[in-house]
Amino acid sequence: MYGRELDNTVVFPNNLDNRVPRHAFDIIFWRPSLERDMAKGVDWTKDEKVMAIISTRTSRWILVNGTKVTKGADCWQYGKLYTGDIITVFDDPAEGHQGTDFFKLECSFNVGISRNRRPENERFVVMQERDNYQKTVGKRSKKEAKANRRAERAEESSGATTATGASGDTATPTPAPAVEAASALKPAADPAQAAK
Repeated sequence: MYGRELDNTVVFPNNLDNRVPRHAFDIIFWRPSLERDMAKGVDWTKDEKVMAIISTRTSRWILVNGTKVTKGADCWQYGKLYTGDIITVFDDPAEGHQGTDFFKLECSFNVGISRNRRPENERFVVMQERDNYQKTVGKRSKKEAKANRRAERAEESSGATTATGASGDTATPTPAPAVEAASALKPAADPAQAAK
């Protein structure tokens, strides 16, 4: 995870520069059944089929090779990365701001498919995962709602008032960690078809 929030794996040094999102992006390595194979002791760093994927949790956006990646409202959104891909966290001139500042990172990987440069005929494609998102986030939301109802009933019977979060909400679903999201990623459409 990268961003200006202290809970990121890599923290942007100036946490007051709000051009950098608190949680700008997550990069994980993934392939189907990777978690199962790792539990059996398989060394994923030697796996030629593993790929780097990127997602964001920002309410704004990031760019990968000029393609906008946003946090999905009802799904996880992600894309496959290769060595040489450019991640743009912010770009003042492109956003119509006065400044000339920008923050771009070039990817460099040394494992799996992502160690190669992106094939010329394969552009960056944003893919979506809805089914497992609904199962994971929906379950979490239902559990939180049920727990909140219980707490409200207990407080009502004791005469106490309901505690709320800073936003005034009694429950706020939290996104699943990227590793959890990666356990069942599926493209929304065939990337080869989307590139045509």
